[in-house]
Amino acid sequence: MLEKIGSLASIIGILKEVASFWGLFARKAIRIETTLETGPTTRRSGFTEPAVKITVVNESEHLVKIIDIRLIFCGEYGAPVELEAPPERFHPVLPVDLDSGTQENWYIPAEKLSSLLRFIHRPPSTTIQTSREVKLHARCISGDGRVFKSPAFQFSLDPNSHG
Repeated sequence: MLEKIGSLASIIGILKEVASFWGLFARKAIRIETTLETGPTTRRSGFTEPAVKITVVNESEHLVKIIDIRLIFCGEYGAPVELEAPPERFHPVLPVDLDSGTQENWYIPAEKLSSLLRFIHRPPSTTIQTSREVKLHARCISGDGRVFKSPAFQFSLDPNSHG
């Protein structure tokens, strides 16, 4: 009986070690959120134009270098964040180091993004242009080459919907 308990304890110990080892890989180091800052709320805050805000949160226990952030709209193609944020906003220049437990925001002007996407997704000239939406997600690449993505969100191609 004691031998069976000893064997069971050994198996449990091994399973705990495997679970701990797997946890190192399974833990997501970066969380990405996207929001569209538009309307009266942004004007009251002093923002002069609508923008897509990308928030990158370092949930790991280590410093993470972020080398690229963009909004992906088609396969691997996307609109990168620019060196300068839209008026009245600030974001760090990439690459940037994020300490454990910290977050930073980056912005892409909504009207500029809308114009680019309307050009890419323009219908043939024989069809009537209607208000459309495209599915986007934010993508972030860390210094060690890991890729992180936000959940997808709908973005309107209608420039009047971002004001």
